[in-house]
Amino acid sequence: MIIDNSSPSLIFLPGWGFPSSMWKNIVALINHHQSHVSTCVELSDALSAESFPPKAVLIGWSLGGLIAMKHCLRYPGRYQKLILINSAPYFSKFTGRYKHLAENNFSHFKKMFLRWVFYPDTVTSPLYADQFKNEQELLAQLSFLFETNYQTEYAKIDLPVFRIQGSSDVIVSHDIWPDRANDRVKIITGGHALPFTHESEVSHLIKEFL
Repeated sequence: MIIDNSSPSLIFLPGWGFPSSMWKNIVALINHHQSHVSTCVELSDALSAESFPPKAVLIGWSLGGLIAMKHCLRYPGRYQKLILINSAPYFSKFTGRYKHLAENNFSHFKKMFLRWVFYPDTVTSPLYADQFKNEQELLAQLSFLFETNYQTEYAKIDLPVFRIQGSSDVIVSHDIWPDRANDRVKIITGGHALPFTHESEVSHLIKEFL
């Protein structure tokens, strides 16, 4: 392993209901040839954190990406790069009746959400289904998702951005993104769960962008 002290710190943010350990395999693949200081942050901590280390690369999946955008907008120029996987500046699908469903029938919303995450696969991961236990904390995170729209503010993010999207993602709308000519965009044949279904490809793309 090559140790490079100049390598940036990597901050990994998970998606809603998923533990920070979801990044374990991807972190290992990224660090196979070059060592980075990688920190996997729980979503609740990421949402409440004042900031992350300067010059870090923020890597967020789904809601974790939206929270990463929040940090980049709060502290312009603080971070080095931003990598957004299956994320969006506005989760337009989660409004109206889905917001009502989450607030009034959380159990049904959770099951529906997991089907969406792993679509087009028909089987969800029982390993992560067990993470949906702290309902109040999860509802607080959903409130951030429901109430946040960075479509206008996104243009103010003043650092290199790499967006990795799934062609069959039923949670994130591809047309929700504002036009930013300098963004790097990669669309992978897959759904919303790219960090799970395409570990090697996602790891390779992250390493290339670093």
